[in-house]
Amino acid sequence: MEFDRESGNRARELARYALINELKRRPFKRDEVSKAGLLGNQGRSFDKLLRMCNNELSSVFGMELVEMRSRGFNAEEASLQHAVQQASDNSQGHRSSGGGGDVSVHKGPKAKGGSTRQYVLRSRLPSSLINQVGQIVDTEIPEDENNEDEVSQRGCPILDWRHGDELGQLGVLGFILALILIHGRAIDNRQLLTYLKRFKIDEHWKPPLTPASIRPPQNLIALLNQFCKQGYLEYTQQGTKSASAGPSQATLRRQSQIEPSDMNQNTIEWRWGARAEIEFGEKQIAEFMSNIFRSAKRQVAEADTSDSQRPPKASHEKIMQDIKKAAGSKLQDCNSLQMPGATGPADLEVS
Repeated sequence: MEFDRESGNRARELARYALINELKRRPFKRDEVSKAGLLGNQGRSFDKLLRMCNNELSSVFGMELVEMRSRGFNAEEASLQHAVQQASDNSQGHRSSGGGGDVSVHKGPKAKGGSTRQYVLRSRLPSSLINQVGQIVDTEIPEDENNEDEVSQRGCPILDWRHGDELGQLGVLGFILALILIHGRAIDNRQLLTYLKRFKIDEHWKPPLTPASIRPPQNLIALLNQFCKQGYLEYTQQGTKSASAGPSQATLRRQSQIEPSDMNQNTIEWRWGARAEIEFGEKQIAEFMSNIFRSAKRQVAEADTSDSQRPPKASHEKIMQDIKKAAGSKLQDCNSLQMPGATGPADLEVS
């Protein structure tokens, strides 16, 4: 009984620690949790604490704590590796128990390369519910109060996505992720910079700031480095040969921070980071692109009074197929990714 009470307290402390780091958009490692003294004498029961922590996070906040894949891998490889490891563990557990009672099972060695022991939070709320809440916020907040710079307002609702959420930076990130996806999941550095310059984003551009920014990036390079540090983007040298297990740790350390001199190189390639796969999702980014494209088409059609000049309507299904073809294979859905820590499908059922 005492053990269960202590486990519950440890799980809640882990949930609190995860929420604090999420506020900073900072992934954290299991070693950091241990050094912070959050595991107590239950360091070997981390998997159990993680399940208890996720039960707490899911029921109270609609979130869960999941492990990020290693840099240099992709979501499909990491998801497949996790599924194989789970099947292996389940098979060993069944053989060891002989089909009966609970026994201690010695698990085989973990697959190398895919595990990082680095964790982030992701939402388990259905996207339909999030969209509905966003529409309520849009309806209830008057236009004259829709000022992101005014972070603290009297009577401000608890769930107010209009204030202090650094939406400008998230918009730039979403744009970059979309470009990477439609260029076969990897885009040349100079090509990316060319696209960004069309939106007046160059070396002299300063990211939009809000009072909520703790350490605001001062330029494009700093913003890209921030996205890499947070796990949303990865960059590699084109033509880099790697073993089947992925790039070496030394290579990954060299590629963890981009320098100003690197921005002029055409050998750099940008890809999605593990956190982008967890939080955004390829399918979700593709749907976002489809919605924007069809909305823009409608506006052009409404502005043009000539029926003969109106472009044909593009269906959502056709656009999604085109994006899938441009990406090179099936689009990954962040809600169905298999990863350590996940308690099931990302979307919670809401009654």
